[in-house]
This record gives sequence, structure tokens and C-alpha cells, in this order.
Amino acid sequence: MGAPLLLQVTTHDQDVTGIHMRSSVGGVPLDVIARAFTQARASSEAIGREMSARVSAPLKPKENIPCIGLAPSLMCDSVSIGVGDTVVARVRRMMAFGIVVEADGYSSLVHKTTPGNKGLMECQVGDKIKLRCITNNGSPALVLAR
Repeated sequence: MGAPLLLQVTTHDQDVTGIHMRSSVGGVPLDVIARAFTQARASSEAIGREMSARVSAPLKPKENIPCIGLAPSLMCDSVSIGVGDTVVARVRRMMAFGIVVEADGYSSLVHKTTPGNKGLMECQVGDKIKLRCITNNGSPALVLAR
């Protein structure tokens, strides 16, 4: 909810019979300011409702989720993976918390702490490994497929 619009109230010199309210602030009429606040609040509330709906909407197991790719520039709707699907990827980089893999030009980070990734750090750069998707809530969690 937006902050209330404050109006400056002054009394006339020596005349206490009437109260004069400002009709503008900085040359902008108060009705224009009030309309702008109302529109901004309505717009903000609409955006909030839309984002809330997107976040709380359940994902279907085979919904089109970007397969490999964490950065938006690497994501593509035509490459998708669902829970239980597998993908063969090449190890591109070793990191302290996991490995970066690449498949079909798309990259993803595979965390070593994800359950099922015991032995992940035994891979070498250049190795091809088979990964299985265990969740796909926006960015798929990949584990080694055995």
C-alpha cells in the first residue's frame, strides 16, 4: 500500500475564518499527483500478483524446462529435460563445489553436494558423463546416472 499524500494546510494572515489548501506541488496539480500515485500502486500490485502466481504455480514433470544452462543467454526452449530424463555431457571445468558440463552448446553446473553425486569429483576435464535429472524446478538438478 502506498504512502498517503500529505497536503500542506495554511491559514490566511489574520483571517481564521477560512483555510487555504495548496492546489499544486512544484507546479503540478494535486489531482495529477494523486492519479499518478494510484496508477503506480495499481501497476505495482498487478506485477506482484503476476510474480506470485508464477512462483506458486506447480511445474509438471515434463514441462518445458531449459535442459542445460544457468545463464538466460544459454537457455533454449527447444532443449528441455524432465524428471528421470538423461543427458550425455562433457566435463568442461572443475570447481570447488562441482563441475561445469556442456551438452549441445549449453552449459550447466552440477553440484557435488546434490545427493547421488558421490564420486562426481573423480571426473576429469574432457570426460563424457551421463547425467540424470532428479528435479526441474526452474533449473534442473542433475546427478550422475549409474
